[in-house]
Amino acid sequence: MPSTRTNELLGYPPDARLLILNADDFGMYQAVNEATLRTLTEGVVRSTTVMAPCPGASQAMQLLGDHPDLAFGVHLTVICELVNYKFGPLTPLEEVPSLIDEAGYFYSVERIPEFLALAKLDELEVEFRAQIEAVLSARLKPTHVDWHCLHSGGRADIFDMTLGLAKEYGLAVRVAERALIERLRGRACPPSTTTCWTASAWIRLINRPVTRSCCEAYRSASASGRCIPVLVLRRHRP
Repeated sequence: MPSTRTNELLGYPPDARLLILNADDFGMYQAVNEATLRTLTEGVVRSTTVMAPCPGASQAMQLLGDHPDLAFGVHLTVICELVNYKFGPLTPLEEVPSLIDEAGYFYSVERIPEFLALAKLDELEVEFRAQIEAVLSARLKPTHVDWHCLHSGGRADIFDMTLGLAKEYGLAVRVAERALIERLRGRACPPSTTTCWTASAWIRLINRPVTRSCCEAYRSASASGRCIPVLVLRRHRP
């Protein structure tokens, strides 16, 4: 049974099954930007996430500014998955040496285990914060954060640090694991004191986008300390 509170916030009947289609990697490069924008404006995609350190990020953020009704998040990026397409941190390299390889770029996918063993949490926080701030400095209003190529952040301490940043900035966190969903419900929304705004609440029917007022409601709830809204993607078997 879907969350009735979720459906109420989004204006749907209590028994409606809702679905979100999200397009990651907005900002990676121009072709990705063009394709993503088209799926958002002409197709069935209803959300995207911006990779702030990538060369196409400025164009992506300009496009989001031109389309203020589009829902989007910050795709926290510290991994390069394409062999011949490299990029590095927004933070000066000397401030985040544990996040870069020998050439001064983010680590490749194949070296994620090495990256996770070497990456210092305080340097990751500096870079994640820089990426969120870059989006906010463009006068944009993201709704959530998630990670590029790192499953739930890749380490428990990275997940917890990201959660702290999300709470600070009033953003949701997109998670999928059942254990994390239950844990966050317990931490963010004590049953005796607050309404549970968990993220099945961010899901929507393909042909009806989430309204800006709903986005603002999530940010307001988080900023007030009532809860940490969490974006959850679930698979429903027919």
